[in-house]
Amino acid sequence: MKKRLISIILVLFMSIALIPFGIFSASAAKSGKIGNCTWRLEGTILTISGNGSMGEHLKSRPWGDKITEVIVDEGVTSICSSAFYMCKSLRKITLPSTLLIIEDYAFWGCENLESITIPDGVTNIGNSAFDSCQKLTNIYIPKSVVSISDSCFRDCGRLGSIVV
Repeated sequence: MKKRLISIILVLFMSIALIPFGIFSASAAKSGKIGNCTWRLEGTILTISGNGSMGEHLKSRPWGDKITEVIVDEGVTSICSSAFYMCKSLRKITLPSTLLIIEDYAFWGCENLESITIPDGVTNIGNSAFDSCQKLTNIYIPKSVVSISDSCFRDCGRLGSIVV
């Protein structure tokens, strides 16, 4: 009886050991609302939709930090402060022609972002918006931009091309 009980306990422990640890970890939400916008996460691709601003400073990212691509749909007018702060896996972003403002720290620490085209119509790029985007090699800034704040491209050592 004792050997049988030990065998059952061993089988239970071995079964638990085979369960992936990810099953117990908290995962990012799949959709929600932020400011005047909504967002939807499909795998590692984040889509932001709506009409107007994403809101003010984002203290936490409900979609998590493992996103690899962001698509901001037409109608969205601002990327809020710290929206993609430290999203180290972010490689690609598509911005709409309706975008007017990229706020402070919006893409700070997105170390795998290689290039970005800021659409015509954007007027302001906030403080440290692209700070520490270490793989950023080129950026297009339209003539509509009238204000680029301090440290916007600090610690972007590979930035070789800024087209205005």
